[in-house]
Amino acid sequence: MDRAAKLQEIRERQNRWLRERQAELDRRQVVAELQQQQSTSPQPQQQRRGGPGAPAQALGSSSTAGAVGPSPAGVGLPPLATSVSVAASTASAMAPIAPHMSGIVGSVAGVLPSTLGGVGGVKPEEVIDRLTERITDRLRSELKVELQRESESLAAQQGALDTFLVKELESQNTCPVCYELMVPPQHAPMMLFPCGHSFCGRCLEQHIDRNKKTQCPICRKKIESRAPNYSLQQLIQQVVAKKESAGRAAPSGPLSPGSPARRMLDGAGVEDGLEPSGNTDRVRRQYDRAATRMRVLRNELSDTAVEEEGLNGKVAAAAAVVGHLQEEEQVVVRRLAAVQAELELVREQLAQQGAKVADLARQAEAVRQRRELLQATLGPLEQEVEKLEILMTGVMEMQQ
Repeated sequence: MDRAAKLQEIRERQNRWLRERQAELDRRQVVAELQQQQSTSPQPQQQRRGGPGAPAQALGSSSTAGAVGPSPAGVGLPPLATSVSVAASTASAMAPIAPHMSGIVGSVAGVLPSTLGGVGGVKPEEVIDRLTERITDRLRSELKVELQRESESLAAQQGALDTFLVKELESQNTCPVCYELMVPPQHAPMMLFPCGHSFCGRCLEQHIDRNKKTQCPICRKKIESRAPNYSLQQLIQQVVAKKESAGRAAPSGPLSPGSPARRMLDGAGVEDGLEPSGNTDRVRRQYDRAATRMRVLRNELSDTAVEEEGLNGKVAAAAAVVGHLQEEEQVVVRRLAAVQAELELVREQLAQQGAKVADLARQAEAVRQRRELLQATLGPLEQEVEKLEILMTGVMEMQQ
């Protein structure tokens, strides 16, 4: 026999000894309780002897009393075997939930036949009923704890599944350009026709309206039209609502840090709702998203290179035009200098002619004034000459 088998045998002996010891302690406690009840509340002799099934009706539950059944007073072993079989059947029915409790029933069955007796007026069937009741209560407690653990486990699995689905939907419904979840209104999903690829509204607006591009960023097909992807938008809104509700319930939920569900998931190698067997699929999805992103960026790089080449050609042409205009500017500047010199000469001549005109005007004014003076002087003289002519005419006529 190897070491592992010996250790297993030792453990089984220890467990069997502990079960027998627990059964003996339970028996002693039950006997002490029954003796205390009889000493504090004595019963009539006929009732203490009892009829069929009286102790079971007084102490046990309805199901336990029915299982014990009628037993004549003074008979020890038949009621013992019947009650132990009932307890064993109850434990076997609950075995999938609390398998270790069946050992307790077996220990009771092994201890009672050798220890029961009419100790202090306590009947064996009363002890068996009370022990059966204790075992049933213990099994119920174990069943309740196990059901609670099972409920927590199911809640943890459901929470892990919800978290996994939310993350998967988030990763699959992000914009290939900006990697943002396509949540309306700013990042509402828009579908391109005829290729069917979807992008967020902001990136698509920048791609088509601002950059004036008419090809899909992924497949390079010509964009005939675009429309909101309402089905994808509704799915994303459901994902966001589920994520928000899960975030509000996270502090007290089954996946909160330190909870049994979280410890169970951590011990099973599950991280954030993703099993280790799904690592390959997760890496493949990440690769697909990265490849799509890389294809979009490469297409964008190609478009940018073409646009840069066209702009470089336009820059060269504009530079040539600028050089020609600079030459024309120099010619015009030289012509402007010549015209400026000519203008200065004309202005100088104009100034000279202006001065000459002013001088001639002054001379003309002086001549005019002298003419007026002469006219003023000549008027009386002409009158005097006319008078003298008249006198001369008269004198000559008189001489004749």
